[in-house]
Amino acid sequence: MSLLYIPEYNPLSIKGSGSFGYVVEAFDKKNNINVAIKRTHKVSNKLSREYEILSQVRECPYCVKLFDIFYTTDDDKRVIQNLVFEAVPQNLDNYMEKYQKEKKIIPIDLIKKISKQLLLGLNFCHKKNIIHRDLKPENILFTKDEKVKICDFGSSKIIEYKIIGKKKVSITHSTPYIVSRFYRAPELIFGKYDYDSKIDIFAVGCIIAELFTCVPLFPGSNEGLQIIEYINILGLPDISYFEEFNIPQSFLEFLKGYKNIKTHPLNLILNQDKKYDKKDIEEACDLLYNMLNWNYEKRFTAEECLKHSFLKDVKIEN
Repeated sequence: MSLLYIPEYNPLSIKGSGSFGYVVEAFDKKNNINVAIKRTHKVSNKLSREYEILSQVRECPYCVKLFDIFYTTDDDKRVIQNLVFEAVPQNLDNYMEKYQKEKKIIPIDLIKKISKQLLLGLNFCHKKNIIHRDLKPENILFTKDEKVKICDFGSSKIIEYKIIGKKKVSITHSTPYIVSRFYRAPELIFGKYDYDSKIDIFAVGCIIAELFTCVPLFPGSNEGLQIIEYINILGLPDISYFEEFNIPQSFLEFLKGYKNIKTHPLNLILNQDKKYDKKDIEEACDLLYNMLNWNYEKRFTAEECLKHSFLKDVKIEN
């Protein structure tokens, strides 16, 4: 893919790249501002799903703002989609890394402020049946005035639901091979394909926990070890939990060996240096256990999280 050359934009630097293409920071000459332009190969004549979803979240102050879309061609005459966003130079991963290097903790008021904004953005998406499917610190932009912006909706999807009895059940079949491993809900690892917005709740629970320690809560180096990481903190669920999934009997027998494992309490993990107030930690842990529940049906919704005592009195100025 050739570098951006459009008279209206002056490219400044490449901010990131991957299988999708790359993101370039550029100066918008017409509006006299810096922007971020995500450049990807267009694979059909239809509008991309990412663009359609971004259009639906455009008015949410906690999602990155899409300014424009235009198309170009590369040297091989392939069509390139260019999505123009507001430029936010820092993400939450960068931000936590600074605190970790300086061996400092993020102030509790700021943790609450970040958490609430993230859940407000998620609640906006979920009410439109949009699930992000790749929430992680790198995909949460953080402005100089401490505003959260959820970004990278390239993996996002609109889910269809059906009411069965009193339950709202996803009827959309999707690949479980999404979400970066450290933030992946257990049902995805076990191959569930009709998942719903609760996978985002699990991911955000992992992120909120990480704000306290600046290191991932479940750092499994592969999917098997990821499950052990869950067990070490959340304990082993009742074996009946696994009946929904097509899990080999040998692996179930292996898991039974963890039945009486001594778990690592979240309050000790989040407050290792005892620098946070005990009440704040108790409230944070109660919220997180409800977000990280093995049973996705029992996980809080984003709206329930926002009503929790840890966040309900946090004031956010737009």
